[in-house]
Amino acid sequence: MQCLASHLSIVSTVQLYNKPGWCQLFSYATYVTSFLSVWFVVAFSFERYLMIRFPLKRYVLCRPRRARLVVLGITGLGLLLYNFALWTSVSTGAGRQTHVCQVRRHTHS
Repeated sequence: MQCLASHLSIVSTVQLYNKPGWCQLFSYATYVTSFLSVWFVVAFSFERYLMIRFPLKRYVLCRPRRARLVVLGITGLGLLLYNFALWTSVSTGAGRQTHVCQVRRHTHS
């Protein structure tokens, strides 16, 4: 989704990726989906390991309800861990009617 939005901002006049609000949303979605893709593979691999290591207990260890809870837990953790992207990403003006999505710079006085 972010690739499509950034591609559209390059090849056309649609500047959705660099607009305030959308910038934060795309940054957040990128962090969360990157986290989820890795940890879903880890969870799936661990489930397969359990089924191979304990073949007689597979109906006790690997249930659909437990799988749903693991997926919801990983998703919730990803949503919580990467919420910093919502306030650290900012769309700043780089010129006339041009905005750039970048990391917010903090100034300490």
